[in-house]
Amino acid sequence: MAMHHRLAAGDESYGTVFVVTSSSDILPHQNARARRLISETLAESGIEVHTNSVVEAVEAQSLRLVSGGKLEFDHLVLATGVAPPTWLKHSGLALDERGFIVVNSSLQSVSHAKVFAVGDVASMQSHQLPKAGVYAVRQGPVLAENLRRALAGEPLRAYRPQRSALALIGTGERSAVAARGAFALKGNCVWRWKEWIDRRFVARYR
Repeated sequence: MAMHHRLAAGDESYGTVFVVTSSSDILPHQNARARRLISETLAESGIEVHTNSVVEAVEAQSLRLVSGGKLEFDHLVLATGVAPPTWLKHSGLALDERGFIVVNSSLQSVSHAKVFAVGDVASMQSHQLPKAGVYAVRQGPVLAENLRRALAGEPLRAYRPQRSALALIGTGERSAVAARGAFALKGNCVWRWKEWIDRRFVARYR
């Protein structure tokens, strides 16, 4: 949406933006109100959404769908979601049904105690967590401490994930949607909140 807003600001006749997803709804992991706010914003922006559309192949200037349909494009941006690296299948590590490393509350592999994993590549045995950066960021300090404790032969610390995470989704035109649990809100105040959080986070690593 932010990309569409920037392109339209430079040339209103640049063309049509469309989103293709295999899901039955946009942002299926967000709450109903957040999905409605995003869907309304997409419609108001003239962005076409093709749900239940599985891409079979990317061809020159077109997408071929499993349904037999074809969508032509001038420029393509791929956002394919999370997938584990293929080498994990041959690693001998215990994996979940999707191929991610299964870890316990100490972030250790359940099959190899000397292997630790966090972030998107890990799948917690005791919690079903979405693949979101907020969880990876909060696992980091626990991982660092547990590596030190493991080397020192000390008891490991348990990682306890938060119940839900805040999602801030920019929609262009200095607006954004905030979603957490069953709560959702859209507006300029959310965009300014998102800007403050993002800039503060980036500034920590400069």
